Amino acid sequence: VDASEVKETSYARAFGRRREATYTVLPEWCHIVWSTASISWACIVTKLPIVAGLMLAQLYFMDDWHSHSVASALLVPSAFIVLMYPAALFLVLCMDIGSKWILIGRRKPGSHSWDSSSYCQRWQLYLSLAPLRSFEGHG
Repeated sequence: VDASEVKETSYARAFGRRREATYTVLPEWCHIVWSTASISWACIVTKLPIVAGLMLAQLYFMDDWHSHSVASALLVPSAFIVLMYPAALFLVLCMDIGSKWILIGRRKPGSHSWDSSSYCQRWQLYLSLAPLRSFEGHG
């Protein structure tokens, strides 16, 4: 294939000629910071039910673990942890729906190329929140 026959993609035009785009193309470092923050937030949220459950158990026992039976010392924290998971999943659902509306808004039918619309960039930012949506905090 001759070099003159190679057609430049809209993605290459958006990032190669950033100043010619009709919207602000975020630089690569912004995407790196966004992705790192997304993974960090996912790690925090996935551990949240355990930490919150143990903190609630500490409040329940008022730091007086020794006066309770072993069964209650195991069952009460376990129950609080189990109850915190639906709360954390509800938080994740709200964050997912909110981020979709904040980043993308109402979907408009049609073609959305990288060099003429910010939709692709906003969609990629939304997709980078996948670790949070799938409740996968690998950290």
